[in-house]
Amino acid sequence: MATLRRKLIYAALALLERDGLERLSLRGVARAAGVSAMAPYHHFADRRAMLAAVAARGLERLYAAQMIAVRQTPDPRARAAAAAEALVRYAALFPELFRLIGSAELARPGVEERLDAAHARIAAHFAALLGPRGPLLHALAQGLAAQAIAGALPIERARALAREGAALLAPSA
Repeated sequence: MATLRRKLIYAALALLERDGLERLSLRGVARAAGVSAMAPYHHFADRRAMLAAVAARGLERLYAAQMIAVRQTPDPRARAAAAAEALVRYAALFPELFRLIGSAELARPGVEERLDAAHARIAAHFAALLGPRGPLLHALAQGLAAQAIAGALPIERARALAREGAALLAPSA
């Protein structure tokens, strides 16, 4: 990733969490990155392209967080729970980013190749942990995370439910 593009994405990530999705603009990102108002247009065709790049980076960071959680879990049966709980925890730490990742604005395939690849990587990770039950745990963890960041479910309860769901979906020993 080019240095300026990376700098713009990280500025956008910070502004997204501070100000929310609605207030995030290319001009604001340029200002936060300390570059001209036109500089982002050398890397992103428009706001939507920038949002897709930000979401892709967010998913890459989520995947890294899941991998760390899974590697720290010696019990193979508990690894799926660690991955699901990591997703819920990540959403709680970065709620605006999580909302962006799941937004209708970016829901269409082909918005950005890296975004599609990042989504596929997360889905494949759950499938690798639980086989055909992986998509169920992935959906459960996403739903719990969405409920938690909406304030409908305490984060600790969402994390506990993610662990319980993983235990129910894990194959018997």
